[in-house]
Amino acid sequence: MTNLVYIGALLFVLRRWRPPFGSATLLFCSVTALVGGIDGFDRIGPLLAALPAGLIGDLVIRRLNPSPERRPAAYAVAAITSLSLWVGFFVAYQLVYGIGWTPELWAGALVMAAMSATALSLLAFPPALPAPAVD
Repeated sequence: MTNLVYIGALLFVLRRWRPPFGSATLLFCSVTALVGGIDGFDRIGPLLAALPAGLIGDLVIRRLNPSPERRPAAYAVAAITSLSLWVGFFVAYQLVYGIGWTPELWAGALVMAAMSATALSLLAFPPALPAPAVD
């Protein structure tokens, strides 16, 4: 669900506007900071992961230029940004807190994150309908 909150908000923005560079970074860091407020801002690790993931998202958005007319670019932005976010979270938790997961767990989580982000991007940027047949 967390993945869908991050990527869903990003796709909402991409569907309507061409955001300036830094928008994904601001979005990811603000959501992570607000969630961090739940436990009194005791954990800095997730914020350290959100910053590079947001920057990667901004770079991918600038490079691929997703729009309703460029649907495959939007699908790629969702998958790549989601992967960068969760790789960052796993690395941050390992480095900051010493919490490590087995390769099967983190690989499965990364696959599920990319798949759910791609599925959400298909809802936000649906494929074009075929032209109706002419009688």
